[in-house]
Amino acid sequence: MRRALLFTLLFAGATTPALAAQGERPKLGATLAACETGTDAAQRFAVFTGSMPALRGTRRMSMRFDLESRGSEEAATPQRVEAPKLSRWNRSKAGVAGFVYTKRVTRLAQGRWYRAVVRFRWHDRRGRVQRSAKRVTPFCHQPDQRANLELVSVGRARPGSYLVTIVNTGMTPAPESQVALEPRPEKESRRAVPPLAPGERTSVVVDGEPCVPGSVVVVQLDRTKVIDESREDDNRVESDCPPADRLG
Repeated sequence: MRRALLFTLLFAGATTPALAAQGERPKLGATLAACETGTDAAQRFAVFTGSMPALRGTRRMSMRFDLESRGSEEAATPQRVEAPKLSRWNRSKAGVAGFVYTKRVTRLAQGRWYRAVVRFRWHDRRGRVQRSAKRVTPFCHQPDQRANLELVSVGRARPGSYLVTIVNTGMTPAPESQVALEPRPEKESRRAVPPLAPGERTSVVVDGEPCVPGSVVVVQLDRTKVIDESREDDNRVESDCPPADRLG
């Protein structure tokens, strides 16, 4: 498989401060207003919104958004992401009843989870901080939508040949590739694998050295590394030598 070297630029798009109507006091909170996914980077974005009410004696309010990301749902501690136009304080007009601010972060990377940490400050007439608070939004999950080839099974097609079944478990089509067998480390046999749509599987017959019971057959998917896949660590698979009477 081929892993493209890609540096994804994350940036905050147009920010829209929305002042609460006269006399209206929004609740203190941080929300994930939108989370859009897609195969193209321009389709992947998240919209985060923070809101805060004015306190007694408040002259102005300010709000700051920090972006955090993690690589798996189980990851304990998300890492801060540097993004232009984020991590700066946005100030309200003077004397308003509440302050609502929205940040749109675009070109999110696939296979990651994103959230915003929103910080709030209330300032009196002298600009001093009356109070501060922090809220965290839910995560926006960006699934990895690239193709991914996986080995389903290895059987004997005939003496000295193997029936290899492969499936594309990814979310986008996989182009034509090659599968290689290594029954013995010093020898290798290859066979073309046709293009596979998402969820599609195929079986190909690959000639190779006969294996013996108790040994393994090494299968190398995408041997020539032409596919940009969501996973690169599952291409080399060791499969038990199939019994001679198990024909595909």
